[in-house]
Amino acid sequence: MPATEAAAVASFYVMILGFFVFKTLKVKDLPKIFWATAEQTAKVMFVIATAGFFQYVLLYTRIPQEAIAFISTSFTSIVPVLLIIIALLVIMGCFMEGTAILLITVPIFVPLAKAFGFDVVQLGIVMCISLAVGVLTPPVGLNLYVMASISGVKVMAIAREALGYVLIMILGAAAVAFIPELSLGLARFVP
Repeated sequence: MPATEAAAVASFYVMILGFFVFKTLKVKDLPKIFWATAEQTAKVMFVIATAGFFQYVLLYTRIPQEAIAFISTSFTSIVPVLLIIIALLVIMGCFMEGTAILLITVPIFVPLAKAFGFDVVQLGIVMCISLAVGVLTPPVGLNLYVMASISGVKVMAIAREALGYVLIMILGAAAVAFIPELSLGLARFVP
């Protein structure tokens, strides 16, 4: 079942639980719930639309091609390029949401990785791990705010405690980047 249909089924299931099992949901609450959902969806769609426009501008101005040409002539090895990619994604993750970052950086990083002969699946996993660091770092760190709202603890207190996880995740991203078997090993056994 695709994600959209699964989300619709889950929403229906939650409504049944709210109305009939827990009896915490009332029909008069539905317009407020639907409005809040529409607001959240609009925020996400705005980010995606803005990132799509930025992606179009990048492609129109040939920035990805120019970046590939510059980096290909500046570096002879993929190692510094991967370290730059990881650093950029972690820094961008401190200020932006992950979907927008992916929409902006994938058109640049994928051709760059291909130019160096780096596996695109491996790059995708490195990018996901690097972006996961962003949701644990202030000021935008979405997971920090979720944990703070659930626990009642201040965001910066949670950020201090999460620092160890952030360091481990950065090391994990570097390990996946430089040890291909960590990300591609199982896939090679699939016929």
